[in-house]
Amino acid sequence: MLSTSAGINQGAFAPVDWVLFVSIGLIWGSSFVLMDIGLEAFRPGLITWIRVASGAAVLALVPR
Repeated sequence: MLSTSAGINQGAFAPVDWVLFVSIGLIWGSSFVLMDIGLEAFRPGLITWIRVASGAAVLALVPR
């Protein structure tokens, strides 16, 4: 139960909210693990280029 000045909100977080929260945490945290693994095989400049290109590719899929 969550008590606010606007009233009481029971069930502030639904299970889907927790799944989304944990998912974004895993995605964010995995980037550090993947960079560590990648730096063993590639130079830092290449890792940076791959991250920027990957981000640009994902953003290119988002309609304006």
